[in-house]
Amino acid sequence: MNGHYLGDFLSAMAACDAEGSYEDLRRLASALSEPNVAAKWEVGLCGADPSVLRLALRECADIKAARAALSKILGLPASRFAGEPAQSCAWITVHWDANKKTFRSVDVCGRGSRRDRLKSRRFSAKAFEEPVASALANFAGLAPIKAVQSLEGGGWSLVLEKPLPWPLFLRCDISGAFSARAAQLTLMLRDVRIVALDFDDDALWARIVG
Repeated sequence: MNGHYLGDFLSAMAACDAEGSYEDLRRLASALSEPNVAAKWEVGLCGADPSVLRLALRECADIKAARAALSKILGLPASRFAGEPAQSCAWITVHWDANKKTFRSVDVCGRGSRRDRLKSRRFSAKAFEEPVASALANFAGLAPIKAVQSLEGGGWSLVLEKPLPWPLFLRCDISGAFSARAAQLTLMLRDVRIVALDFDDDALWARIVG
């Protein structure tokens, strides 16, 4: 999604979460988008903790301006962002905890880094143990899976053949992890699409775009 859509999305999240704070996250997104009007973002929704959001900057034209904004708002040295963006993963990924009003982590994926060396394989439900295998087989029937990507150190992703509208995703058993805020999310996400599902430390993430 572009910066304008992302700003509207974060405003909607704040309106539906009276106890959470999204202001610093909105400041960061705005600061990175202003000099990069063509910036492209992916948002990660966490099924285990709806107060946590993940923002991933996929495309960025003005790298120099982005580095300056990141250093200023996050209070980190500019050298932290010195590397060139990688091709296979988002350049900058931040995890925001709305309840604790803080950034949980800031990850940089530069060329040649460990995160840039994703391993990809064809999807087969038989490669997973039950009950995950059956759930993924059913899900793949609705949303064909292009590939399974894994990273050294753990974690894997299901990359979809085509973006899946959020309302269709809710028809799948695998969407149960998001049931705590399903009604609110449906109102906010009726126009977004899922491009991948990420599994990290037993938590399910839905990676969405506008």
